[in-house]
Amino acid sequence: MDHNKGGQQGGSKSSNPGNFANDRERASEAGRKGGESSHGSR
Repeated sequence: MDHNKGGQQGGSKSSNPGNFANDRERASEAGRKGGESSHGSR
């Protein structure tokens, strides 16, 4: 489920940069976890 959140947040970033700015710290962590999860899964 973690990797899922990362992917969704990534797309939202382009759509809602303002929202992401508010959760920049959370987004950063999600993106990092998502990328790592994607690499491991693949």
